[in-house]
Amino acid sequence: MHKNVETTKYREALREQIIIAASQLFRTNGIRAVKMDDIADSVSCSKRTLYELFADKEELIISVLDYLRAANDRQMGVLLQTEGVMRMLLECFRWQIQAFRTTNPMFYVDAPRYSRVAEHMEHHRLSNRNNILEVFKRAVDEGYFRPDVNYELLLDVFLRRGGGLFNGDLYLKYSFAEIFRNTMMIYVRGLCTEKGLAELDKFNQEINTSKLVNEK
Repeated sequence: MHKNVETTKYREALREQIIIAASQLFRTNGIRAVKMDDIADSVSCSKRTLYELFADKEELIISVLDYLRAANDRQMGVLLQTEGVMRMLLECFRWQIQAFRTTNPMFYVDAPRYSRVAEHMEHHRLSNRNNILEVFKRAVDEGYFRPDVNYELLLDVFLRRGGGLFNGDLYLKYSFAEIFRNTMMIYVRGLCTEKGLAELDKFNQEINTSKLVNEK
């Protein structure tokens, strides 16, 4: 029994190590450019062991996306409790801009090209819809967002249009960070009250003087 427990702990630890390593490789090189052999070599395990832990590459990609999403959710949860809803939203934008700047665009382009991964991403978007609406409601209640907006309609439109960012070829002309900033900030500015605009302008001043904007 003790040996079985130790084996299980080892495999769980190795599984997490593989997910972290795959995340780094995918974000650096794009998903399609990374082979399962590359991932196995990066953690010094056999390809057979890798396939014992992940049935195929799609399962590994989904695990990587869940790992990255969980990390972001933890950060957002802490900020929401300590900084308030508007600052949490703006910090989310900062993280997203940073992620786009430090990630190969092919990571985002490649992911939805895998059918099961695309289904998983769509399921997450739909399941997360109510959470986003709750954040919008809190922003209205705290006086940062306008109360005269149909946020359900707005979110449905945005979710439908947002996927097009990764399906087209805009990334060949503009960076994802630039696209995100110039679309998301316009959306948010239109939602803000004077109180919200003050926070948004302060945030824009911060990122305008940071490496997030000035570095290529």
